[in-house]
Amino acid sequence: MDRVEVIELFMKIKRHYASFDVMDVQKIDEWHRFLKDVPAGDVNANLDRYIAREKFPPTIAELVKPVESTIDVYHQHMKESAASKLNEIEAWREKAVPPPDDVKERMRQIASGTYRAPLQP
Repeated sequence: MDRVEVIELFMKIKRHYASFDVMDVQKIDEWHRFLKDVPAGDVNANLDRYIAREKFPPTIAELVKPVESTIDVYHQHMKESAASKLNEIEAWREKAVPPPDDVKERMRQIASGTYRAPLQP
């Protein structure tokens, strides 16, 4: 990242985190020193993922790490899997129909101990 990209990064962070100080020239220089060898696309991708999860402003370390780690991929897979299962359960719930009234009555009788099975011929 060049210095201009770091300043643009600061503005993006400021839009999402009001407490983030973008006017500190020393801070810009320090961040540039650590981010100069990292592609801007990777840093911005990391920031996007960070913004979606965290309520406090990021640190340099949180933006320098690789875009996708094995743990992140696993975590994302688990979230998607859980969401899929919940959607499946909701679809079942929408399609479900209550049992017929005679079955409900028979279940009440079984529960109360008053049910008498019909005699088989």
